[in-house]
Formats: sequence, C-alpha cells, structure tokens
Amino acid sequence: MIMNTQAKQKITGSEPVRGFITPSEKQCESNLSHSSSERGTNPRNRGFTLLIAVVMTSVILSVGLALLDIAYKQVVLSSVARQSQVAFYAADSAMECALFWDQKMNVFRWDFPGSMNAKCGSLDVVNPGVSQTGGLRTTTFDVPCAGGGISASVIVTKTPAAVTNIYANGYSTCNVTDPRRIERGLKVFY
Repeated sequence: MIMNTQAKQKITGSEPVRGFITPSEKQCESNLSHSSSERGTNPRNRGFTLLIAVVMTSVILSVGLALLDIAYKQVVLSSVARQSQVAFYAADSAMECALFWDQKMNVFRWDFPGSMNAKCGSLDVVNPGVSQTGGLRTTTFDVPCAGGGISASVIVTKTPAAVTNIYANGYSTCNVTDPRRIERGLKVFY
C-alpha cells in the first residue's frame, strides 16, 4: 500500500495540520499567557533576593571582622605578656645582684665609707649613688645592658639597726625612649 506524502505527514505528525495545536505548543502558549504574578514572581518582590544576599553578606563580614579584632587583641596581649616577663626577669636578676652584694659583700652597710665597685653578671653597675639623711642610708645603681642602656634600677635603703629595703625595677627593653617599654618591680624587706 502506497500512501501519498501528505497523508503520511498527517499520520506521523511530522507537520502539523493548519489550525491544529500540538500539546507542546499549547504548553508554550500557556506559559507565555500567564502574567508574572501567576508564575510566582511578584514584581514588587523582585529585589528581595538581592536584599537578603546583601544582609547575609553584611552579617558574615561583621562576624569575620569581629573575629579578626579578637585575634589581633590576643596577639597584642601575648606580646605585652612576653615583654612583662622579660621586665620581671630583669628585676629579679637585679634583686639577686643587690642581695648578693648586701649579704655576701656587705657593701650597703650603714658605716660603709663611700662608693661601691659592684658587678651584676659580668658588667659593672652604672650610676651608683649613696646618700645619708637622718637615720637612713640610700644606695642607688643601675644594671646596664650589654649593648648599652639600662635593664634595671635598684634602690637599697638601710637603717643603723640593719633594717634593709631593696627595690628593683626591671625593664623590657634597654631603650629608654621606647614607648612600649614595660617596667616590673620587686621589693624585699629584711
């Protein structure tokens, strides 16, 4: 049986008949005929997604900056703690030096004749000073740094009754003009 081409096309549906709409064309027309409000996107809500994205980005950025600020403060705090420890050790070293020169060498006694030639570590003490007022003898000296500057200052006061007070102040750096220089002090009474 031989069919003509026009009939074959009508049967197979390869070419639509005029006036007849296929289901796929019907769906396309249906989609086009719906207004934007019927499709679920209201024109009044078009910028809402952008607003949510901006708000979420701002919140995440704020949290990130807050965490960065906390981390920075922790780094500064740990640096200050480290410098404070250096100053404490300098004060402790100067205190031990003063105790040695007082208890072993007896250079701070009430009737000691004058200047002292003391060493702390391998360095001679600098800026020694001795004064007596009333019933109190005060001796001061500084412990130098190997590269110059002062790592600690010591004040020793002694009474004729051999009551001794030693104040030692240590510094975190030998540079006296450093604005971040930290000072820690120790005192001993005996």
